[in-house]
Amino acid sequence: MKKWIVFVGMFALMIAAPCWGAGMEDFQSAELCFDAGSHDDALGFYQKAISSGELPDNEMAIARYTSAVILFLKLELDQSMSEINRLIEKAPDHIAAYGLRATLWVEMEKANGKDVGKNALPDWERALSLDPNDAFTFNDRGRYFAEKGQLKKAISDLERYIDLVPADCEGQQSLLKKLKSELGDQKCDAP
Repeated sequence: MKKWIVFVGMFALMIAAPCWGAGMEDFQSAELCFDAGSHDDALGFYQKAISSGELPDNEMAIARYTSAVILFLKLELDQSMSEINRLIEKAPDHIAAYGLRATLWVEMEKANGKDVGKNALPDWERALSLDPNDAFTFNDRGRYFAEKGQLKKAISDLERYIDLVPADCEGQQSLLKKLKSELGDQKCDAP
């Protein structure tokens, strides 16, 4: 069924193609494929659209960001990092790009065993300078601090996340309770 929907959508794009350049046509095809769950096809169309050089700035940012997300999902971390760096170079106020790059740093540290996760911190700081109420950044950074054993920082960020998104907090509240318990245990163990 998904393939049929993609086919109909692509046919509609072919009819509309004279109104757009090839880059915009590839972009629209990528969007349809992505929505249908055909990530490999979407990536191919996004890359063609980017290479065309014909996309307006907003569509170019979407194409680069979504390409980076797909590459991340495929665990092609270096390629994803390259794509997100290009996006940040052209759109230095793209909050989600900083969040994704921070996540990439953390995942690269886990995958390669190199201490590069700390490179995520400036990206989270940049995201928060652009939007001090970006809940996703508080959640991601709080979880990073928790993994690193920086309990006070983790608790602070996770509490801020819960303040911003109270309806979506069950997992964070459980983690927060655990971290507060660990922090209390550390205080009790101190001489």
